[in-house]
Amino acid sequence: MSTTPNMNLTLPTVSQTPGPTWANQINADLSVIDAHNHNPSVNGGVAITTAALSIDSDLSFGNYSALSLASAGFENQITTPAASRVYVTGGDLWYSYDGVTPVQITSGSAIVGAPGNIVGMGGTNDAAVIYNDSTKTFTFWSDQAPPAMRGILDVSQVTFRATAAAFPVTVNSSALASTYTLTLPTAPPGSPALVGFASSGVLSSVLPDSTLSVTSSSIGVTALGITATQLASSAVQTAKINDKAVTQAKMEDKSTSGATASGTNLVPGTVVFSSFTVSLAAGRPVLIMLDGLQNTGTAPVAVPSAAYISCSGTPSMYIAITHPNGTTQTQIGHVQFGAGTYSPSSMQAMFNVVSSGTHTIQLASYVSGLSESISLFNGFLKAFQL
Repeated sequence: MSTTPNMNLTLPTVSQTPGPTWANQINADLSVIDAHNHNPSVNGGVAITTAALSIDSDLSFGNYSALSLASAGFENQITTPAASRVYVTGGDLWYSYDGVTPVQITSGSAIVGAPGNIVGMGGTNDAAVIYNDSTKTFTFWSDQAPPAMRGILDVSQVTFRATAAAFPVTVNSSALASTYTLTLPTAPPGSPALVGFASSGVLSSVLPDSTLSVTSSSIGVTALGITATQLASSAVQTAKINDKAVTQAKMEDKSTSGATASGTNLVPGTVVFSSFTVSLAAGRPVLIMLDGLQNTGTAPVAVPSAAYISCSGTPSMYIAITHPNGTTQTQIGHVQFGAGTYSPSSMQAMFNVVSSGTHTIQLASYVSGLSESISLFNGFLKAFQL
């Protein structure tokens, strides 16, 4: 009689072990065989080798851990496996969160979202940040699809470079009084334009028009773009005209009126040579001047004789403006002449209109005695409101 080395089974000796002893030994051996589990430490028999296994369905560990693994090898999967499984697809390691939502763990030779670098990437966030070394770009994933449906980069400033060696451009947020959203235009303008910034934070194109001219390098006013509509009544002042900020070519004749003036003042006292009425606006200066007669007809006529003033003694001439109330009068442009002949340019003056309405403008002279005289020939008094 002997025993087996692996399960300690009793072996009857052929032709020697009497019955019923050998039968009892065989029955005991069969009971041991029936209870064996291939665990060598408890007479379970010889351990099952890898060559003896052929796994043809999912293998359960009965909610126990797989211990002492040197490594685990994976085959690329085409579909996402059931929930709570680690798998490989496209050569990268993934985790199936719920059997539908895949969470990428590696990207090539790098870890996706290494612990401590970017938090909040797992669970129900369904987000990831992936770096592509060949294109040197970052891709932000959200809602299971790139790019992120809504990404918020909460930093104090962002730096941009065309290349690693290029000088950077840094975008910085100032000390804001409150938060706001900056919204870019829906598309670039068809031609160079300014950028308008609405109170809502929306940026939009301000296109050139009949007044504003915009190019890629300059902003200006179009030719003849500024008209009376853009100018306030007090925009052009006497001081600006005197310092040549507004030239005669830029003045607009708002109201021109006049009357011929001729005759002689020989009797002592005041004589009005010319008088006319004109409607003037308040706050705008008026230029009044004596000029020669002008040919305003359409048919060719002889050029009128030049205007001139002839004096003896020391007579004086002035311009009188009667205001809309009919009683207040302002006298300007006083000129005292000596004996001789003078040109119309001797008589011109400017005054600022205080009240809007109809004004009476007169050219008058004063002779103090019979030894004095003043005569005006071919004169034309006119007024321009600027």
